[in-house]
Amino acid sequence: MAAHLFGRRNQRRTGTRGGSYQTVTGVRPVGFRGPGSSFSENVLRVLAKRGYKYDASTLPNILNPLARAYFLSTSKLSKEEREQRKGLFGSWKDGFRPLKPYKWTLDGMQLTEIPGPPCRY
Repeated sequence: MAAHLFGRRNQRRTGTRGGSYQTVTGVRPVGFRGPGSSFSENVLRVLAKRGYKYDASTLPNILNPLARAYFLSTSKLSKEEREQRKGLFGSWKDGFRPLKPYKWTLDGMQLTEIPGPPCRY
């Protein structure tokens, strides 16, 4: 839905493409899903500030870090590109996140997290 690189430099762009969707469809987006089950607190905070109702970027699965390792080992990415993608598919810790929807609380704002299915393999 927007920029998918989660550094501070790009966080302002996150969610801004929602305006394009609204122009084309007449419907304002209320949800977001980051690529490769990646997310950051900065992105979640920006989404909450922009009025998004939910994020669906987490994918609780302990196999995801293996998928990232395979992806990074078989791709021909530069050092910078690898660094940008180090959060793809989540971490081992993310594999143990709740499987049911839950709330993020960010600077006094709330955003619902709707996890993806625990296993897509």
